[in-house]
Amino acid sequence: NAEQAKQLKEAGLTAYNHNLDTSPEHYPNVISTRTYEDRLQTIANVRDAGISVCCGGILGLGEKENDRVGLLHVLATLPEHP
Repeated sequence: NAEQAKQLKEAGLTAYNHNLDTSPEHYPNVISTRTYEDRLQTIANVRDAGISVCCGGILGLGEKENDRVGLLHVLATLPEHP
């Protein structure tokens, strides 16, 4: 959450890696413990705290080609490129 991100910044964290894993459409087939929106909110919280974000995906999770395109689209349209 936002408060945890601020605490990480105060503790000296300068960079944070947080992969989106796959496209929003394929995500429920891979992860069941959190939502895609949760992942995006984590990225926003970390950025808002002033921490540099590194973000990508993981290929080979049973996704189709359009899922790879979907992941790239999400990454490319974030407010700042990760």
